[in-house]
Amino acid sequence: MPKVSPDVVIVGAGETRVGKLPGLESVQIQAWAVQEAAADCGVRIPEIDGLINLDPYAIPNSIFSSTLVEYLDLRPSFISTVDVGGTVTAMTMLQQAVWAIESGHCEIAICVYGENTLTGRPEGARGLALRNLLGGEE
Repeated sequence: MPKVSPDVVIVGAGETRVGKLPGLESVQIQAWAVQEAAADCGVRIPEIDGLINLDPYAIPNSIFSSTLVEYLDLRPSFISTVDVGGTVTAMTMLQQAVWAIESGHCEIAICVYGENTLTGRPEGARGLALRNLLGGEE
C-alpha cells in the first residue's frame, strides 16, 4: 500500500440527521453535510476547491459531484463522483482527496455522501433502475 503524506490531514467532519427526512433531496442532504464539515473546521464554503462524493441511489445521477458543486455555488479545481461499492467507496474517496491535494489539484478537498432513501424517492418508484439517458426512474 502506498504511503499517505503526513502533510494531508482530516480537519473536519459533518453529519446530518438520519431517518425519514420528508421534503429533502439528496443534493440538500449532501450540501448540509458539507456545511457541517466546513463549520466544524472553520473553513468557509467558497474555500473548498476539491469535492469528492458518492452519488445517491434513490435518485440516480452518475455525475452527482457536478450537481452538488452547482448547488453549493462552488468553483472547484477538482471534482469526482466515486462509486466502487461498499465501504471501499469511502476509502477511495479519501484516497482521491489525498492524491488531489498531494498532486496540487486542490488545497481543501471534501468527501461527502448522503441521500434520502426513506422519503426522497418519487411516488411509485420501483427498484433502483439507472436510466440516466432516458430521464431517470419511471
